[in-house]
Amino acid sequence: MAENAFTTPAPSNRAGVVKEGGTSDERLASDAAAGSLQAMETLVIRHQPKVYRFLLAKTNSRAEAEDLAQETFLVAFRKIKGFNPKYAFTTWLFTIAHRLAISAWRKHRDTTNEIPDMPEDAACPAQNAQDSDKKRNLWDHARTTLNHNQYSALWLHYAEDLSIAEIAKALHKTAPGVKLLLFRARNKLQSTFSSELL
Repeated sequence: MAENAFTTPAPSNRAGVVKEGGTSDERLASDAAAGSLQAMETLVIRHQPKVYRFLLAKTNSRAEAEDLAQETFLVAFRKIKGFNPKYAFTTWLFTIAHRLAISAWRKHRDTTNEIPDMPEDAACPAQNAQDSDKKRNLWDHARTTLNHNQYSALWLHYAEDLSIAEIAKALHKTAPGVKLLLFRARNKLQSTFSSELL
């Protein structure tokens, strides 16, 4: 794995979709399950920035996000033979990352009641994906306002562009459950913004 892979910008193509002439994630996963280290390395290079960005948004710690991202790919490598190529590889990968983030959060929950705010001057890959300071402030506000599942659903839907079905698989929820999470998250954010303006 490349040492500086965490600092590379997220790829512009949507998860699971590759540029013309490229190999699909699912094909690479099948090759990796058959023992191809090169296929696994390609998957890591392709998805490491997105997984890191997702984990950074959840943990608010660059060091912890890096550790969890590495652990995500180690778990994926160990369990790659269990991956079903009928489903999107990214959904499976985000499921692993989400579970690891929850475990990490539970370990730290005794020392803090909520995930701390991201410092304004923190340079991170997540900021590269955002169009303006206004969006960054919205995500910071969402992190402190929403519960863990609401924030995860919102991030995966709007920042990672995953479908409702993909989010449902990643979070182990039903599609209506994800829609409800998104609905409640948007309403909660709207109400808190409205009360702050009064």
